[in-house]
Amino acid sequence: NITSGSLTLHSVGDFTLQNSATINYPSGGSAGDASKVLVLVEGNGELKNTMQFSGALYGPNMTFNLENSAKFVGSVVAEEVTLKNSATLTYDSTAGSSTTGYSFCGSTTSATDQYGGG
Repeated sequence: NITSGSLTLHSVGDFTLQNSATINYPSGGSAGDASKVLVLVEGNGELKNTMQFSGALYGPNMTFNLENSAKFVGSVVAEEVTLKNSATLTYDSTAGSSTTGYSFCGSTTSATDQYGGG
């Protein structure tokens, strides 16, 4: 759980969380502040197998799969989104808004150009 500051993560390739992994989801079971986490994804995204995530995923060309009892609180920007097998997505309009990468979302500059990598 992020109690101070924020996290912007840039995934040059695919982004996968699985098998009970958590990002910004404290052990008490409630989602952390979704405004504090942003993941910029240049590949595809997959969150599955009872994982928990609170924040924003931004990948306008991404195919995003949420499956197998995964819990997601926040927002997703993707070309295609699929939910299956008891996955839940709860929208939070503030998702990612407190991060340094938030100003990039919606820009015509690629995340690689903005933040390096690749």
